[in-house]
Amino acid sequence: MQWFNQIPGVENLTTGQEFFDFFHVSYEIERLNGRQLHILKDFNQRIANVAHVQADAAFATAGELLSQAYQAQTQEQIASHSPLAVYQRLRPSRVSFSSLVEDDDE
Repeated sequence: MQWFNQIPGVENLTTGQEFFDFFHVSYEIERLNGRQLHILKDFNQRIANVAHVQADAAFATAGELLSQAYQAQTQEQIASHSPLAVYQRLRPSRVSFSSLVEDDDE
């Protein structure tokens, strides 16, 4: 992620809209406003997965990763693929009744 932090001006970005404008990535403001945290979390994970990028390709690579995060997070329902932990607890889990019954043999 060090390569990303070396892009001049990136340290001044604070909002999702600023990231998209800075990297010249197209977006719909309504979609961005509703999913900003999800998109930026996904973007951060994508950046972390890229070990090294040449300095002259860093800006374009970051823009592409942001675009990919936006597409991934605006295609489906948020809860079905969000990297945020709050949605993980909403996934149904099943426990059989028999696993809850105490054994008299013990």
